[in-house]
Amino acid sequence: MLLGKVLWPRFGAGLRSLASVPGAEEARWIAQVDQLNVMATAGDVSSASGLFRQLIRKEPPGGWREPGRGRDRRRFLYNTMLKALASAGDYGGGEALVEEMRSLYIEPSDRSYGKLILAAGRAGRLDEANRWLQQLAIRGLGAREGIVLYEMLDAASAARDLEAGALWFTRLRVLSLQPDRRAFNALISAAAGLGDLRRAEER
Repeated sequence: MLLGKVLWPRFGAGLRSLASVPGAEEARWIAQVDQLNVMATAGDVSSASGLFRQLIRKEPPGGWREPGRGRDRRRFLYNTMLKALASAGDYGGGEALVEEMRSLYIEPSDRSYGKLILAAGRAGRLDEANRWLQQLAIRGLGAREGIVLYEMLDAASAARDLEAGALWFTRLRVLSLQPDRRAFNALISAAAGLGDLRRAEER
């Protein structure tokens, strides 16, 4: 017992100093980002927003530039928050967040616009989804066009718009992008909302 009392202050101090080293701080930051992603996937905007604001206020231990790659980690955080808003169908919140990115000179990526497109679709705003798709084309951010087309297909599905879904499904084929299960499920979901599964099968 006496030995424990003698050793613990030194051992405990060692643990506290280990927890404060840059590697441990970076690992803690990454764990919080993973937690943010879980909230975003669930569409838990309230919880995600609180953690997002906490993370974006303070520069991470390794800096805002991702070590080894140089990518802006602020954009990654914003895109994850956009994912939460898209999952919840909060188009207004998504649009405001993209404008906030621009005001901070953080250039939205094709993934940023893709999430905004999905949020518009889930809010039943296919007109806005199409408008942002045009913005993508103007800005030349369609390098990963397949990703954006899938977002448009998901948006059409969320809006229960079979005609729009069929259009984007056909576009995938035109670009020689093999539709996967996600694409077929989105088209079926759009048709199911209209009680028109036969037409989805015909596609």
